[in-house]
Amino acid sequence: MKIRELDNLQQKLERLKLLSGLSGYGNHAGAKRAVEIAIVSPNSKWSGKVEKFLGSQIDIPLDLIHPFLPGPEVEELPQDGVLVGHVADSKMPVRIPLGSFSQGMFIGGTTGSGKSYTSGYISDQLIEQGINVWLFDRHCEYQRYLAKHIQSKMLIVLKHQDLKRNLFELLPGENPKEGINRIVSGFRGAVFLRDGSENVLASLLHKAYIDLGIYEGSKQCPSLSEIYDRVCSLTFRREELRNIGYKETLVNRMTALMNQMAETYDCMQGFDIGELLNRSIIWQLEGLSELLYRLFVEDLLRVALAYRLRFPVDGIKNVFVIDEAHELLSGSEERDDLSLPYVYRFARTTRKRGIGLVLADQTPSEIPSSVMANMGTRLILRIINGRCIRAVAESMSLTPEQGKYLPELKPRQAVIHFLAKPFLIQIPEIQFDGQITQVASSQLSREEINKLNWVPANHWNEIQVNSENDKHDSHVSKAETDYLLATTKHPFTPVTELDRLLSISLWKGHELRRGLESKGCIEIHKIKTGRKGNPISIMEITPDGYELLKRLKVAFQKPQGIGSWRHKFWQHEVQAWYEANFPICKTAIEDKGVDVAVYLPNEKVAVEILIEGEAKEINNIKRDLQDFDIVICCCEESNDLQSLKQLVEKEFNENQKKRLQFKLLRDLLNAPSPSHSSGSVDKNK
Repeated sequence: MKIRELDNLQQKLERLKLLSGLSGYGNHAGAKRAVEIAIVSPNSKWSGKVEKFLGSQIDIPLDLIHPFLPGPEVEELPQDGVLVGHVADSKMPVRIPLGSFSQGMFIGGTTGSGKSYTSGYISDQLIEQGINVWLFDRHCEYQRYLAKHIQSKMLIVLKHQDLKRNLFELLPGENPKEGINRIVSGFRGAVFLRDGSENVLASLLHKAYIDLGIYEGSKQCPSLSEIYDRVCSLTFRREELRNIGYKETLVNRMTALMNQMAETYDCMQGFDIGELLNRSIIWQLEGLSELLYRLFVEDLLRVALAYRLRFPVDGIKNVFVIDEAHELLSGSEERDDLSLPYVYRFARTTRKRGIGLVLADQTPSEIPSSVMANMGTRLILRIINGRCIRAVAESMSLTPEQGKYLPELKPRQAVIHFLAKPFLIQIPEIQFDGQITQVASSQLSREEINKLNWVPANHWNEIQVNSENDKHDSHVSKAETDYLLATTKHPFTPVTELDRLLSISLWKGHELRRGLESKGCIEIHKIKTGRKGNPISIMEITPDGYELLKRLKVAFQKPQGIGSWRHKFWQHEVQAWYEANFPICKTAIEDKGVDVAVYLPNEKVAVEILIEGEAKEINNIKRDLQDFDIVICCCEESNDLQSLKQLVEKEFNENQKKRLQFKLLRDLLNAPSPSHSSGSVDKNK
């Protein structure tokens, strides 16, 4: 037997002795005898028989003979967490505590080694334990491992086109200046903006926020197409010629986004990030270029962490699994004009924010050593590339012999380092339940996606409303159009009551009304009714608003009545008052030219409502006296009521005056009981 072969055999035998002593396999005497035979009989005839002899003398599987012995003791292993496998030589379960995910985890392995399987296996357990997992799936691999969660709707699958996200949208309660810094930093790191271009974009966003009233509390942020138009229309003075180059950089980047990602990013308001964080999602990102992949992932990481900073949680609530992590990390250290990728800082700042991070990659050598060093757990499957082996060995403090063993790892066998030293584990073979087709997955996910609210940059059928108050076309969102349609169904309902009917917050209703009013679709009227909460606000739909509904081909009915919207409001209020207090009466608006005609069993009452123009009202009263027993003259203001009384004194005889009543509208509608319940008129009121 050659000396090198003898040395290798000696090492194996030493490990066998360790195994037999630590784990109770076989008998120590047999191992000792095998060593003695090998040492004292270095003849070549033993070279083919020693392994067979060892197998007969010691009851130990030979694939357990590896350079990572001895493994951890049972008391060193955590008792709770996510099961990743079993110690190879003792079958003791190895679990990663949930809190360890906040310190980061790296999974490395060559193609076919089980890297995606391991990520799916871990994600399956996290979802079972109530953790929301985001998997950034570069090659559409994870759906087959997590089909049962898709079928139960605990997990949805979103392609990058399905996301609706406004890159320029502020988080709830976020200071606009802080938001601009976050947004511009995201662009700079993800799409390689030059320093000057970053400043130009910040100034442009600041101006856009001023124009939209964001500093005064408006929630309407500019869309991608609006910012693109603003970038293209930028002009500079002669002394600012250097900014032309910065503008060109911005135009190039924005053009690429408009051409390739407008379906995702061109909206007024995207999906609520809080709602997304409360879901487990597979982000299928196949087909994205490396640059757009970086932008997509970094933006979601950035906004998720910013949201958790504003709305902290206890414990781990989210774990992000990033496939092909090197695309977010490699190559940047060679460029002096770029800051380090956001994932550098994200990996260091997720702790205590309720977010865990799992990076998966088949080329560990492409992951910067500073990132690898920051990972609390490293799990390496079979790798064969020399550079990758050296990078992993350095990161995990492996001995040369341990590094050489990495190409020999079998499927689902891995070296893990999260305790004091690396050791070998066997990942169990799991038959994932409930395979699902792509069609079924898309259908189930579509049902959940439709529950997420968003506002497109252009209305869903590209309808534009021209407003006299706004000289440029304004886009009306779907939410605003729905609110407009609800107004036609409840035309004289106070706005706060309408918001409650629609189950939306008062703030949301205010924002919708503000948007519709700025676009000329509605007009707000303040009316004093004498009731609690005065004055009330009611909405009038303008001709532009009705034109919009016609173009949408939405069925609606205009309210009855003539005159101004205030006049119509009072007509309906009076009609409702009589119907509530006289259940047996019949009422009509504009019957025989009367504002409100009331037909009681024993008398007919005409209610005339004066908003303006006493002279015209006198002619109406004369006409009403010919067909009705009683005429009630109502006004909003006491001065108008007194002026009307004075004209009546001149124009009518005593018999006619006896059939007239004069009331303020708020007094009539707030009366505890009708003034003529028996069919006669109380002339003193």
